[in-house]
Amino acid sequence: DITVFEARPVGIDDNNSSAYSFELYPNPASDDINVVFNAENVNGSIQIEVLDIRGVMVLQKNLNAGKMINETIDVSSLSKGVYFVRSTHQNQIQTKKMIIK
Repeated sequence: DITVFEARPVGIDDNNSSAYSFELYPNPASDDINVVFNAENVNGSIQIEVLDIRGVMVLQKNLNAGKMINETIDVSSLSKGVYFVRSTHQNQIQTKKMIIK
């Protein structure tokens, strides 16, 4: 028997050709982190997921797309370490590294 698995790329996407982009600050953070989106011409919702270093989702939030979004996320419950913030809109995924101190 042969088993076929779908391969999905893993890592940080630095390609900024997307219709939207986002930034995180402050980074490193301890209590709150601001996620700022420039979402020109984006309709629908944007999903934010915070993943730990193992890829396990520890926080999730859905936002309504608009021209500019500035969302504050409480990260005080997270342990110190490296996390990834993944933003998904339709088939576009962007990921940024976040450090909790």
